[in-house]
This record gives sequence, structure tokens and C-alpha cells, in this order.
Amino acid sequence: TSSGATFAFNPYFNQSRGGVLDGLLVSNNAGASWTNLGANLPPISMESVSIRGSVVMAAAFNEEGSWTSNSGVEAGSGLYRSTDGGHTFTQVAGLPSGAAASALVGDPSNPNRFYVAVTDGGANKTATSVWTTTNGGQSWTQVFSAANSAGTINSSDPTMLRLAAGPNGSVAIAVVD
Repeated sequence: TSSGATFAFNPYFNQSRGGVLDGLLVSNNAGASWTNLGANLPPISMESVSIRGSVVMAAAFNEEGSWTSNSGVEAGSGLYRSTDGGHTFTQVAGLPSGAAASALVGDPSNPNRFYVAVTDGGANKTATSVWTTTNGGQSWTQVFSAANSAGTINSSDPTMLRLAAGPNGSVAIAVVD
């Protein structure tokens, strides 16, 4: 669910945008009913979620308002991991400090491989990168960074990344400026 931004943007009447901060919702019966997961997750937008057995990972990043003052990302942004089916989550270590998780995908051919895109719109804009794990999120290795982005990730422009995973270990990265 999305927190978006809540503010008055019309001078004639008060309007807000964004959703209720419910965390993660999961259905185990094709959408007939829904259960709330991760009561200990921070109240922030969940960009994407991936479930593999009892391992649940959630990418958290509130895009709205995060870069308006060029001060970086909002508190609570990052990658969260649960090993108990989503009952409890902890923030993943081993990724750039202070960076948000703007995308998360699982490799369809390997249940232990995930890719996460991290974004920093503040002082460390070049920390925007993609990381992978082959052990269900226990450790992470950087596979894409500013160094091989052909200049699209740089210190003067905040960017974020979107991901898609395909067969045979393929992954696509979209750089959003």
C-alpha cells in the first residue's frame, strides 16, 4: 500500500493523495480474502514484494516528497526481509547505508536469487545501484552501479531504478530520471 503524500494541493478545497498505511496484504486463496503481514514494518510505501516459501522481502520507498528538498530518502526506506512467512521483518544489512529500495524482483528460475534496486536521492546519488543475492537475502553483491550506467547515474541528478527478471538469469534495468 502507498502512503504517497498527504497535503493540500488545491487552494479552493483540501485534497489529499496516498493510501492507508496498512503494510503488506497477502491472499492465499486467489484474492477471496486478505491478511495483513508485517505489523512491525515502518509506515512507508512498499514498492514491491517477493515471496518464496517462508522468505518474504519487501522494498520500501516513499517516492512522493522524498527528493523535493534534495535531502535524500525518507526514514524507514530500505529492504525488509522475513524468514517466518511475513510475521516479523528486519531491515536487510549489506546494502548502501541510507538508500531506499525502489524495486525488488525474484529470479523465476532460481528461488534463492533476488535482485534489489537501491536509490539515494540525497548527497550520495551515485549509490543508486542493483544488488543480487543467491542465498535468499542473507548476503548481497552489487551487479550494477553508476560506473556501468553510461552516465545515467551521476552525482547531479537523482535517479531511481526499476527491475524485471526473466528466464535463464536475465534481468532488465530501467533508469528513471
